[in-house]
Amino acid sequence: MIALYILLGIVALILLLLLIPVHLRASFVGSLRADVSYAFLKFKLYPKEKREKKEEQKKQEDKPAEKKEEQKEEKKEENILKKFYRNQGVDGVIQLVRDAAYSVRRLLHTLLIRHLIIHDLYLRIDVAGRHAAECAEKYGGVCGLVYPPVSYICSVCHVRKYDVSVSPDYLATFSSAEFYVNLSIRPLALLGAVIAFAFRLFFKVILKLIRSDPKGEEKTAVKDKKQVAPSSQKNQGGALS
Repeated sequence: MIALYILLGIVALILLLLLIPVHLRASFVGSLRADVSYAFLKFKLYPKEKREKKEEQKKQEDKPAEKKEEQKEEKKEENILKKFYRNQGVDGVIQLVRDAAYSVRRLLHTLLIRHLIIHDLYLRIDVAGRHAAECAEKYGGVCGLVYPPVSYICSVCHVRKYDVSVSPDYLATFSSAEFYVNLSIRPLALLGAVIAFAFRLFFKVILKLIRSDPKGEEKTAVKDKKQVAPSSQKNQGGALS
């Protein structure tokens, strides 16, 4: 019984950790900043520290030459997509792309519409121009680019607070923009959506690539030989007769 209680406690702890939402915050006020926080942990995404950049450069310099040779050998091998195109033709490739796009669309639909929560969405754009006519023309173009997608996001996704404004500035010489966004999603929902996406992508895309017959040319050659064989026998028979 003690082992069962320990197991149930571990499962409950894992579920509790998966239910704690992950927050992504990004802002642009003169410079871009982005970070991810989970419970009491916080990770800085951008801008990265200089030490991390130096470590990445050292790792790239210290890579052995064996990896380059392996990459050359992989390039020599025929790509699986080329095999699929050779065996299935253009129609098969188009259907494969459609299945992959449908899987990605289902993943985005599950994540963005059902589980993603936008706590704060702030966007401000000041449009400037060399003269009033140019400023008004740019203002109309920016409004057409900004307001339709923002209205769609606010009508489809879970948005709690938002403030979006585009205004013309006839006195400024340069346009300016700033934004702040705070998103959250639960790891349990993300894990479920990714697993469903992986299964859908495997059965609809990867399995088709694996099942593509690389020996299709040999089968066609055998069929051609079978078709040619009877005609040659008839010619031989006519010569004998």
